[in-house]
Amino acid sequence: METAYKSLIISHIERMGRIFESSIKKLNPKEEFNQIIDLFLAINKTLEKYDDGKELINGKVNTEYSDLLVDTLEAYNNNQVELINQSLINTKRYFNIWGDNLKRKLKYKVIVFGMSNITLLTEKIVDPLKADIIYYVDETGKNTGRYLNNIKIIEFKDLSDILLKPFDYFINMSANNNIAKKIQGYKLLKNRFIDYIFYKKLIVSNAEFYVKHVDFVLQEKKYTGLLTGLSYVQKGIDEKHLKGDFFNLAYPGQDLFYDFEMFKYAFQFREIQENLQHVIIGLSYFSFHYDLSLSTNEFKVHYYYPVVKTMHNNKKKKEYQIIHDQLIEFQEKLFYEHHFIESFKSEKAYYDELIHNSHIQQYNCQMRTKEEILEDISSVKQDYNKNYPLTCIENKKILNDYLSFLTKNHIKPIIVVCPTSKLYQAFTPISFRDEFYEIIGDFRSEYDFQFLDYYFSNEFDDADFYDISHIGLKGSQKFAKILNRDIEW
Repeated sequence: METAYKSLIISHIERMGRIFESSIKKLNPKEEFNQIIDLFLAINKTLEKYDDGKELINGKVNTEYSDLLVDTLEAYNNNQVELINQSLINTKRYFNIWGDNLKRKLKYKVIVFGMSNITLLTEKIVDPLKADIIYYVDETGKNTGRYLNNIKIIEFKDLSDILLKPFDYFINMSANNNIAKKIQGYKLLKNRFIDYIFYKKLIVSNAEFYVKHVDFVLQEKKYTGLLTGLSYVQKGIDEKHLKGDFFNLAYPGQDLFYDFEMFKYAFQFREIQENLQHVIIGLSYFSFHYDLSLSTNEFKVHYYYPVVKTMHNNKKKKEYQIIHDQLIEFQEKLFYEHHFIESFKSEKAYYDELIHNSHIQQYNCQMRTKEEILEDISSVKQDYNKNYPLTCIENKKILNDYLSFLTKNHIKPIIVVCPTSKLYQAFTPISFRDEFYEIIGDFRSEYDFQFLDYYFSNEFDDADFYDISHIGLKGSQKFAKILNRDIEW
């Protein structure tokens, strides 16, 4: 049976379920019940087109359910109110049996290509209630004839024969991009090829974002505080050393728009709403002129979209939206809700260590070569190569909405500017600081929040940083203790 018809039938079943829910709550809902009859007939008409579908029509479950629908319809026609109510209950109860049976028979048949670490996790990625894996294909030839999860592994050279058998989707989990691209061109795979590796790289490739996101999803969320901001906050404040129980929602390249979006995402959880008391909003002097979605890092909207469902002002959003819509479609048809988290778990320990090792290095301006110093200075100039009045206007509105939301929910905002190295300070345009202070001053006249600026602080030296602008591990613990001292808790 063609994939499109399977999707149509499953859609009809789900719609019937929604109608039943409304019908049970009403007295004599004949109009809604007529819709159920129409959908049932439409499903059977579609099934009649296929030999395997005809078997389902003539099956015991379908026949018994058809009889129940007829009995209920007769009760409506004879205006037998008590019988209608009882028939609806019976029909709804048997609907679950009939619908589950039909969905089980119509499950998508999937071929998985490639023997990789992710392939070993397919049981946690492909939902067995939605799809059955019928074959694994080994492109290396090393595992031919073996079984994975009781499913046979076939050799790559036999792929052409396998593709002639009934299947719905072909999922690529091979790290060999050249072979994957070649296979994608097969006519038999048109509209059936799913490049899982492509989607995973698109969404999960920023380990620093995804490591923290996985932590947030999996952990208990009774936090008394949250942090948002750029990488200066992500790296620069060790939340474990702050008073209270904080979670750090700051990420590399994050702007004010995504600060607020990630906060709103977190705040939808009941535990957060019940316990949250403080939010540290990390800003830099250039923050009001910065829009991630329009920057050279605009591709990072892919990391955020599955979480907050927006690409903001990204100029490629229509092109990107097609990709994410396809992924959502495949997720609904084949995958578990949190399949990327499951596929990432095996790599998380590696990335945790990688991030930790990069964080423990120490910056020493005196030991830098001339070329390295020039690169450092260039990075400062690049950070401040921003003059976007419209972005500034939008970001002021976003911060206003952010502060307003926190105030209305009795959460204390603390705006923090992180420390920078002496070399970074030396090449910072003071005009940015002056404009930043003017904007913050305007907000202070309207909202009650604490403002702490450590940009030019003398409490930090090069050893507290791991590069020209980011605080290292020891420095982040030191900064957390300074914040404990200065924040008016």
